[in-house]
Amino acid sequence: MRFSVLHETIYSYETPVTLAAHRLRMSPRRDAGRLLSRELAVDPGPIVKREVADNQGNLTLLLEFEG
Repeated sequence: MRFSVLHETIYSYETPVTLAAHRLRMSPRRDAGRLLSRELAVDPGPIVKREVADNQGNLTLLLEFEG
C-alpha cells in the first residue's frame, strides 16, 4: 500500500517574534516499512536541524530558528 501525504503549516504573527525550537513528527517510524521518499521545505531555513528518534521510536526532526 502506498500513501502520499502533503502537509503545510503556516505561522502568522501581528508583531515580530523570536521563534523557539520546534519538534516535528512528520515521518513514519523506522520499523513501519519502507519509505520511498521524503521532502521537507522550511522557509526561512533553520539554523539547527537534527533528526532523532524519540523514546517510542518515532522519527523526530528538531529545528531551531534565528530570530
